[in-house]
Amino acid sequence: MTTAATTEPLSFRSGDSIAWTISDSDHPAGAGWVLSYTLISAAVKLMLTSTASGDAHAVSLTAIATAAYAAGDYQWVRTFTNAGTSARETAATGTLTVLPNLSALTTFDGRSHAVRMLAAIEAALESRATADMIDLMQASGLDRSIQRDTSKLIALRSQYAAEVAREQAAAGNRPGRGRIYMRF
Repeated sequence: MTTAATTEPLSFRSGDSIAWTISDSDHPAGAGWVLSYTLISAAVKLMLTSTASGDAHAVSLTAIATAAYAAGDYQWVRTFTNAGTSARETAATGTLTVLPNLSALTTFDGRSHAVRMLAAIEAALESRATADMIDLMQASGLDRSIQRDTSKLIALRSQYAAEVAREQAAAGNRPGRGRIYMRF
């Protein structure tokens, strides 16, 4: 059996079980404090409540419960309430990402928006953009006629290429790393 973490997760996958325990000497469960979380995204608000584990607060989410969580980024707030004193205190805030349950999906494009846009722009420049690629560009605020404006497409390609390079650098995937250059 896995030991529960002692801090909130940075991410977890929808459909997985997850647990963590919070110990807070200022808000012990034995003194009537109850820990709760509010998680909120652009589309969903979730409420979680802990159970007492001695003076600590245990949070446990079942696979069935998390299966209903929409994938995406959530802001969270940790609050403590005490029914005996009517006190409520915000103790911490943060962000977490709910990753998609890949086994429940039929298809999945895990590329970032910038990578998908760069591919769509390059396809448009080569006159081979699919309807889905044109829809992606349109959903990103570009006019459908952009596919005929080569100068704008080239400018956008440079913009998205730079964004993709920043993403790759942040992920540790710097161009040129791992390559061996030889001269004859």
